[in-house]
Amino acid sequence: MHKTVLEIKRLRQKIEAAQAETGNTADYIDRGKPNPEELKTAQEFIANKDKEIKELMMEFNALLAAMPKEAIYEWVNWHKEILQNILAENGANKTRLFVAKQALEEWEQIAAGNHKHIHINGHFLKDYKEKVIQETA
Repeated sequence: MHKTVLEIKRLRQKIEAAQAETGNTADYIDRGKPNPEELKTAQEFIANKDKEIKELMMEFNALLAAMPKEAIYEWVNWHKEILQNILAENGANKTRLFVAKQALEEWEQIAAGNHKHIHINGHFLKDYKEKVIQETA
């Protein structure tokens, strides 16, 4: 495995984890009925996480831009293989298949040079997301 592949896998996971924390905190604000002090703390947390995400995305984009093509293809192909296995499932939920196809297309865009972060749908692609987390642990 190319050394930058593991780096970018870990960085992508950091971004996803920070985004999940922001989303959970936003849900808490929307549904948790926080008192004014809790609300302020939650809003500050989101602002800090948003700043962290922005910095991580800059680091991610810089690393991706500097990666050799063969490392990008290795990284992308690893993800594509998982998604292709999902698309080959017999009797899979149509929404799961749609989400997997959409993610596959996004990975192909990265391979084509369109640099962007891909979010893995943890609901419909839970097994895929768990495999990615295990691989980067």
